[in-house]
Amino acid sequence: MEAQNNETYREDEISLRELIEALLKEKVLIAIITVGVLILAALYTLVVLKPVYESETMVTIDLRENISTPYGTFRIPLRTMEEYRAIVNGPGAAELTLARWEGELTRENLTKRITLSGSEDQHFTIKATGGSPEEAYELLTVHLDSYREQMEMMLRRMAVDQFVHEKTTTVIAQEKSLAQIEEDLANTEMLMENKERVFHLENALISASDYALFYASIGEMDLSEIQGDKIITQTLNPTYLKLLDNMTELQIAYDQTTSRLNRTLSDLEALEQERAQLTQYASNRQQAFESTGNFEDFKNVITVINRPEIKVGKVAPRNALNLAIGGILGLMMGVFIAFFKYYWQNSN
Repeated sequence: MEAQNNETYREDEISLRELIEALLKEKVLIAIITVGVLILAALYTLVVLKPVYESETMVTIDLRENISTPYGTFRIPLRTMEEYRAIVNGPGAAELTLARWEGELTRENLTKRITLSGSEDQHFTIKATGGSPEEAYELLTVHLDSYREQMEMMLRRMAVDQFVHEKTTTVIAQEKSLAQIEEDLANTEMLMENKERVFHLENALISASDYALFYASIGEMDLSEIQGDKIITQTLNPTYLKLLDNMTELQIAYDQTTSRLNRTLSDLEALEQERAQLTQYASNRQQAFESTGNFEDFKNVITVINRPEIKVGKVAPRNALNLAIGGILGLMMGVFIAFFKYYWQNSN
């Protein structure tokens, strides 16, 4: 048994020695193949592959829940950083960039050239690639503006739609209230026309007991001359006064409701103007948006921490890495071919 194991060991040792001898024998072939693949890798890296440059910028998102406007409080529907990140390469921002980019650029190519990284502490980085440092910088600058503009316009549209709905509902309620007040005013006025404003009261000028007093104090006075004389007085009708107070209150309510209705209609007119401008902007993205100035706070949702910069160092291709991979691949191919040649020669 021990002799058999020794024989097996000697066979393995001879086989390993033969393999090493085969490699040494074909070292020229291995070297040629390795150098050949390395040259091909170098040609592919330096000639075929185009250099890629990158520019980046960092933005911060204000994850507030509400924004105050002259028309009320708008509740922002976006809650997470992922929702804000998704809009970077969304159809709206992409459409803006494609419309403003001077050159050949497709939606698919744009998506590949714009990448995101990081999403901590309300910050994330936007990167753009190009065939030159200037191209990468220009693409990132255009797309960053497109992203901010798309976000602002989207929030504006949502806010305008919300407030138009609210103001329209308010106008209907105020007009209904105004009509009710007008009806109450008419009814109160009709009741006042049918009510006496004052009551006429007749009172004796002097009472019977007073006659005796006068007669005793003024002996020569003929009391019959003043007996039966009366004085007439006027008293306001309490019911009429109550109706008058009610009329005054109704008139004040009418004026206040009219004033509120006019303000609501004015707000609704301004909102419709904003909506018309948004619609016109959506039909021609290259045209500058003329804001009414009532939603300027929407610009502050996204803040650019650092503007894009021109970076001269390329990010791809990585020459050293590609050449190293080519050298290793060439060496592996050379060894494989050497072994295959050795096996083919000794199997016949």
